[in-house]
Amino acid sequence: MAAPLFCPVVNRPRPWNDGSMMRLVALMAAALMAGCAAGDAAAPMTAAVAPGLGAAERDRAIALAEADQPGGRVVAVTSHPDPTRRIAVVLRYDPVVDLTRRAFIDVARGEVLRRDDLKAYPTPLHPEEIEQALALARRAVPAVETAFRAPGGPPRHDWVNVVHGAGPRFGHRLVVLRFHHRELPASVLVDLTAGTAVRDDN
Repeated sequence: MAAPLFCPVVNRPRPWNDGSMMRLVALMAAALMAGCAAGDAAAPMTAAVAPGLGAAERDRAIALAEADQPGGRVVAVTSHPDPTRRIAVVLRYDPVVDLTRRAFIDVARGEVLRRDDLKAYPTPLHPEEIEQALALARRAVPAVETAFRAPGGPPRHDWVNVVHGAGPRFGHRLVVLRFHHRELPASVLVDLTAGTAVRDDN
């Protein structure tokens, strides 16, 4: 039986206004549909060591996945829903081809059971991508840069990675940055694939 798909997660959530909430609900629904359309059967994604797998098993699974299909950087490792099976699911995002590479690894046998290349998949963000999104927002939106340079340090913010189900941004690596500062826009939509950032005050 297929395990539930993990939808995009907001980091350090705060209250959203009605317009922003409606927009994010629509975007998250598109992400879920994209994942289901890809025939997803993976366990929920998490950046932590998966339950039932030790750190050594996680590292071995990553090494096997990278040896089988080079490219991309690891963003999550999960375990099979059945705790009696030593199977890891390794997720890597490859920005060169804008794909999520997913590999099912039998850790006990050292075998790659299956591999998938997923387009427009709600893959967790790598820490470097979050830093890149903030840099793009600071460069594109002067108010954000001003707030980051102001006394008191960076403004409070959180983020969510989203997927557009159609249109020109379909398949792009997208991040919505939400700022909690009265002099900043409600949010900024960052397109890591295109290298752009735009105000999003809805």
